[in-house]
Amino acid sequence: MKPDIQSKLRHVLESGRITEVEVVYIMAGIRKLLEHGKTSTDFRTLEFFGDWALHVKMDRRAAVRMIKQFDDIWDAHWSRNETGLGQELGERVLDLTDGTTMRDQLRAFLRANQLPTTICDETLAWQRFIREYGNVITDCPLEYNLVPVKHVKSVTVSRKEAMEFEGPGMRARFALEWRLKFFDRKDDYSWTCDFVA
Repeated sequence: MKPDIQSKLRHVLESGRITEVEVVYIMAGIRKLLEHGKTSTDFRTLEFFGDWALHVKMDRRAAVRMIKQFDDIWDAHWSRNETGLGQELGERVLDLTDGTTMRDQLRAFLRANQLPTTICDETLAWQRFIREYGNVITDCPLEYNLVPVKHVKSVTVSRKEAMEFEGPGMRARFALEWRLKFFDRKDDYSWTCDFVA
């Protein structure tokens, strides 16, 4: 089964076409290979974005790990009677909101599976891929509301338009708005991060 998935992915990756359909197909193929393969490499960010492209509920392994991290941070702050979670939470999700980590993990994954890395290596191809990925998740906020956690009741992640940002070889492609609801706090906690590619 793995060679068949790799062959189909190779065909799509070599075609050079990057539309929403190809992005979903690529992410689905990656998820299948991740689930079938035993790898020592950590592809959590890639796994998370694969989940998002294919599911609307955060009940997959990578997403649940992330929610558990949020809950642990809140628990540590709660036990110290602290309320300022912004910086620490922001640091924990930076790799999820920074296109560099997704790009690096996608490149490493493709190499590990002997697949073409053009969509990661060529700037214009990567920008098209990210733009189309953003279109895939536009109307698909991720929601998590399963309960093996202490404080975090739900997390919703939505795609938003990015603020204008450009830097050396980078540009904000879209923004992710994270909104946490808690069992033991009235106010939601939200922040928005630009997804840079």
